[in-house]
Amino acid sequence: MRVERFQAQDMAQAMAMIRERLGPDAVILHSRTARRGLFRRPYLEVIAAVDDKPAPLAAAQSERCSQTDNHFPAGSGAGSAAGGGR
Repeated sequence: MRVERFQAQDMAQAMAMIRERLGPDAVILHSRTARRGLFRRPYLEVIAAVDDKPAPLAAAQSERCSQTDNHFPAGSGAGSAAGGGR
Protein backbone atom coordinates (compact mmCIF):
# COMPACT_ATOMS: atom_id res chain seq x y z
CA MET A 1 0.00 0.00 0.00
CA ARG A 2 1.31 3.41 -0.97
CA VAL A 3 0.39 6.31 1.36
CA GLU A 4 0.98 9.97 0.47
CA ARG A 5 0.25 13.39 2.02
CA PHE A 6 -1.20 16.22 -0.08
CA GLN A 7 -1.61 19.94 0.65
CA ALA A 8 -4.25 21.90 -1.26
CA GLN A 9 -6.45 24.99 -1.01
CA ASP A 10 -9.69 22.97 -1.05
CA MET A 11 -11.00 19.40 -1.38
CA ALA A 12 -11.59 19.69 -5.15
CA GLN A 13 -7.93 20.55 -5.71
CA ALA A 14 -6.84 17.78 -3.34
CA MET A 15 -8.98 15.21 -5.17
CA ALA A 16 -7.49 16.24 -8.52
CA MET A 17 -3.98 15.87 -7.11
CA ILE A 18 -4.79 12.47 -5.57
CA ARG A 19 -6.34 11.09 -8.76
CA GLU A 20 -3.40 12.34 -10.82
CA ARG A 21 -0.75 10.82 -8.57
CA LEU A 22 -2.45 7.70 -7.11
CA GLY A 23 -5.20 6.96 -9.65
CA PRO A 24 -8.97 6.42 -9.42
CA ASP A 25 -8.72 3.61 -6.83
CA ALA A 26 -7.16 5.83 -4.14
CA VAL A 27 -8.94 6.31 -0.82
CA ILE A 28 -8.73 9.21 1.63
CA LEU A 29 -7.51 8.11 5.05
CA HIS A 30 -7.55 11.49 6.83
CA SER A 31 -8.08 15.18 6.14
CA ARG A 32 -7.65 18.31 8.26
CA THR A 33 -7.37 22.07 7.96
CA ALA A 34 -4.02 23.45 9.11
CA ARG A 35 -2.00 26.70 9.22
CA ARG A 36 1.72 27.19 8.75
CA GLY A 37 1.96 30.38 10.77
CA LEU A 38 -0.11 32.97 12.59
CA PHE A 39 -0.84 35.18 9.56
CA ARG A 40 -0.80 32.51 6.87
CA ARG A 41 -3.86 31.33 5.00
CA PRO A 42 -5.16 27.91 6.15
CA TYR A 43 -4.71 24.93 3.83
CA LEU A 44 -6.18 21.45 3.58
CA GLU A 45 -3.96 18.48 4.36
CA VAL A 46 -5.15 15.13 3.02
CA ILE A 47 -3.60 11.72 3.53
CA ALA A 48 -4.56 9.25 0.80
CA ALA A 49 -3.54 5.70 -0.09
CA VAL A 50 -3.79 3.19 -2.90
CA ASP A 51 -3.17 -0.54 -2.84
CA ASP A 52 -0.38 -1.44 -5.27
CA LYS A 53 -1.53 -5.02 -5.80
CA PRO A 54 -5.19 -6.09 -6.16
CA ALA A 55 -6.65 -8.33 -3.51
CA PRO A 56 -6.62 -11.98 -4.66
CA LEU A 57 -10.19 -12.55 -3.47
CA ALA A 58 -11.55 -9.55 -5.39
CA ALA A 59 -9.82 -10.64 -8.59
CA ALA A 60 -11.14 -14.20 -8.24
CA GLN A 61 -14.71 -13.00 -7.58
CA SER A 62 -14.63 -10.68 -10.58
CA GLU A 63 -13.44 -13.50 -12.84
CA ARG A 64 -16.05 -15.91 -11.47
CA CYS A 65 -18.89 -13.39 -11.95
CA SER A 66 -17.96 -12.76 -15.58
CA GLN A 67 -17.95 -16.53 -16.24
CA THR A 68 -21.39 -17.16 -14.69
CA ASP A 69 -23.32 -14.30 -16.33
CA ASN A 70 -24.79 -16.39 -19.18
CA HIS A 71 -25.54 -19.78 -17.61
CA PHE A 72 -29.31 -19.59 -18.16
CA PRO A 73 -30.77 -19.19 -21.66
CA ALA A 74 -33.24 -16.34 -22.12
CA GLY A 75 -36.82 -17.29 -21.23
CA SER A 76 -35.87 -20.53 -19.45
CA GLY A 77 -37.49 -19.37 -16.23
CA ALA A 78 -34.32 -19.58 -14.17
CA GLY A 79 -33.21 -16.08 -13.29
CA SER A 80 -35.31 -14.29 -15.91
CA ALA A 81 -38.34 -12.08 -15.31
CA ALA A 82 -40.06 -13.47 -18.42
CA GLY A 83 -39.94 -17.04 -17.11
CA GLY A 84 -42.53 -16.48 -14.42
CA GLY A 85 -40.23 -16.90 -11.41
CA ARG A 86 -42.85 -16.53 -8.66
